[in-house]
Amino acid sequence: MQSLTSRIAVSVDAWPAMSRDDQDRVRRLAIAPRQVEFAGSTANAVAACDDGDPKQVVGLALRVDGEIVGFVVVKRRDAAPDWASRETAVLSALRIDAEHQGRGIGSAALPAIADWVREHWTSSTALALTVDEENVAAIRAYAKAGWSEVGERFEGRIGNVLTMSRAVRG
Repeated sequence: MQSLTSRIAVSVDAWPAMSRDDQDRVRRLAIAPRQVEFAGSTANAVAACDDGDPKQVVGLALRVDGEIVGFVVVKRRDAAPDWASRETAVLSALRIDAEHQGRGIGSAALPAIADWVREHWTSSTALALTVDEENVAAIRAYAKAGWSEVGERFEGRIGNVLTMSRAVRG
């Protein structure tokens, strides 16, 4: 799966199909402390993939020019949070390597993630995520990529979060 946004082509590879070297590269992603605060550690994201049902939890490595520059966990059905419907795939712990921050890779990855969900989890009709309300840059990037705030705000891991969603198709 590949997406082209702002001339950045992002492709995704699913965790179970990745080589050991590529999985190690994901584990070595350098994440800024503020991003860890919002998204949690990479070790926790990888553990969610290793421990979860692969039909309901998948990690996707984000590549630019063949290099792994980020990672996201996608959950659905029983693995998704209680607030998500059965037809919703939930993005969790989206992270971009510190060396590649600020280039629009996260935004460019969103269509590639949607493409993967559309192809592999055909019963999923929507994508959703929560974002800390203090993470204004992320909220702005999601909104620019077609995501809308839905539902109520609630207390998250480090503060109030809001829920954003978009259709898988479209």
